[in-house]
Amino acid sequence: MREHLLVLIVSAVLLAGCCEYFAGPSGTNATNTTEPPTGNATNSTPPGQAPPYVHITLNGSEGPAPFWVHYRYSCNDQDGDLLSCEFKLDGITFTKGLHGANPFENYTAPESYRNSISTPGVHELELIGTDEAGHVSTFKINFTVLQGPPITEAGWYGCNGNSRPPCDIYQQVYCDKFTPLDINVREAASQAITHHPGAYSVNQILDIYDWVYQHVIYQNVPVNLTYQPYAPAETLETRSGDCKNHAVLMASMIQAIGGSARVLLIPDCQHAFAEVYVGDKASKDRFVEATFAHYGSRAPTITWHSSNNDTQFWIPLDTAGGRYPGNSIEECFASGLRTFVLRDCYLEGWDLKAPTVEWIEYGPFDLYDGTDVIDPNTWYYFTYAVDKSQYEYCKYEVKLASKSRLIDWYIIPASDYESFRNGQGYSYYYREEQVSTADYTFTMTDPDEFRVIIRNSDMNYPVTAKISITSLCYKK
Repeated sequence: MREHLLVLIVSAVLLAGCCEYFAGPSGTNATNTTEPPTGNATNSTPPGQAPPYVHITLNGSEGPAPFWVHYRYSCNDQDGDLLSCEFKLDGITFTKGLHGANPFENYTAPESYRNSISTPGVHELELIGTDEAGHVSTFKINFTVLQGPPITEAGWYGCNGNSRPPCDIYQQVYCDKFTPLDINVREAASQAITHHPGAYSVNQILDIYDWVYQHVIYQNVPVNLTYQPYAPAETLETRSGDCKNHAVLMASMIQAIGGSARVLLIPDCQHAFAEVYVGDKASKDRFVEATFAHYGSRAPTITWHSSNNDTQFWIPLDTAGGRYPGNSIEECFASGLRTFVLRDCYLEGWDLKAPTVEWIEYGPFDLYDGTDVIDPNTWYYFTYAVDKSQYEYCKYEVKLASKSRLIDWYIIPASDYESFRNGQGYSYYYREEQVSTADYTFTMTDPDEFRVIIRNSDMNYPVTAKISITSLCYKK
């Protein structure tokens, strides 16, 4: 049997640790626990007489968490009928090779493996060899994961599966607070996205943020981030909570509509907030563009974080210390802080899910909002056009309310305005005459200008009118 070296590469941010293969002796290994074949198994070749030989030698038996244990192993059969080599950690299979295949080829450690090597205590590593004759050999060996030293240096730290303080405490008090399946969380999320149903989208993220910002007030409770936050359902019931309660509620609601979210805990500025995954750089740019359009002058700057060599982008959703997505307490974005990242502890593998950006709604844009006195036999007009270089189409809403007399109003092509003014024939998109109120929504795809005209047809008396015109624009 050829001797070869196998190296496990788990992640660029984790220490690698695995194994080295070595050939076993030709004789039967007395240190193995073997089981004879059972049943009436049939084989195409005569069954072997010797069980597989399996053995593990640790290069080190203990280390601080996460302890990426290194070991040498042997798994072979002198009869040449080896069926499988299976590795277990704490009773859970983490890799398996069939018919002599390398069990660590194209290998990535599963979540269960990483959790074990990050949990202080004694852990059992087991190797099981099975041959085609039905013989089973096992070898077990223990190693100890020690409590790591406290994290005191500035930097970003993933707390999932990390036992070093304060991550150990954060996991205890936050892990069960990601509750996207809770009926109260699902109902709140559904209510928030009423205007944007369908597939998970950028606009739904903005809806969730606005809903929490408007419906859950900030209420100061103990600022120590190791103080257990409320369950999101309790925060929804009281409609109040501090930063950590806002954070776990926001993360849970984002997950409830199909997204990926995490919570950042920043003890050096005594603050916590959620972040939403928005995809790659192109998707992030679309999200930022939509946020600027949605919040206007209220959103002068937007901050984001990136990971995985700037291929994954995250936007802060801080409804306790911020005013819009991408905004938070400025000191919490400073360098030289410890930032702890915590995600839903019960999502095995945690595949990131980004919102769709195929169609994004921009706005609403407040085009006009005022109360005006219109003189007798006079009109006001407003000229608009869809900027086709920016949007595919726009929806406009016109709201009118007369505080005295009846009014007329029209939506016409700007090219027909002279005919309208001169009392000649003109075309129109919509018109109403002698009404006291109006509320009309229409869609424009044509880049040509159009005019909204509000007229006082009374020949003797002025009219006071409340006029509101807004738009929502859409782009692929």
